[in-house]
Amino acid sequence: VLEGVSLFSLQKNAGREQLIDPPAGMVITDLGAELDAAGDAFVDTAAALHALDLLITSDTAIAHLAGALGRPVWVLLKAVPDWRWGLTAGLSPWYGSMRLFRQPSPGDWGGLMRAVASELAALVALRRDLAEAPAFATTAEAAIALHQAGRHGEAASHYRALLKADCDQPALL
Repeated sequence: VLEGVSLFSLQKNAGREQLIDPPAGMVITDLGAELDAAGDAFVDTAAALHALDLLITSDTAIAHLAGALGRPVWVLLKAVPDWRWGLTAGLSPWYGSMRLFRQPSPGDWGGLMRAVASELAALVALRRDLAEAPAFATTAEAAIALHQAGRHGEAASHYRALLKADCDQPALL
């Protein structure tokens, strides 16, 4: 359980029973039963993805929806996944907002989850540091937004400013 992280489940139908008894201290808000209940495929799910900071999922339709919407998504893969993910890359060739995490060896979901937990802890720490350095954070957010909008020249000038910044929080660089 990470301080500052809220967990939401988008799981529908089979698999939701796993939410009944989560590990001690873990609170998971179950959105799955209500998603797309009116019959409009993925409309509610897309809205939920826009409200979340990050989706962590296995190779599912929701992973593709998040990627297509440009939402941050981490996909957990088997050691030898479906062909579309390749065998080694950590980024998706299909979606710019997607990171791929792979089992270190066949069947080793524990090792994969430890790696994801470590990366998530680092992301939470970075966001905490950014919150403590508002001017730096504003410049970083602007650089990322410009980059994602395809305005690379403008983003580059923001990135250069960040690299030149006299920041007492080196983790931000």
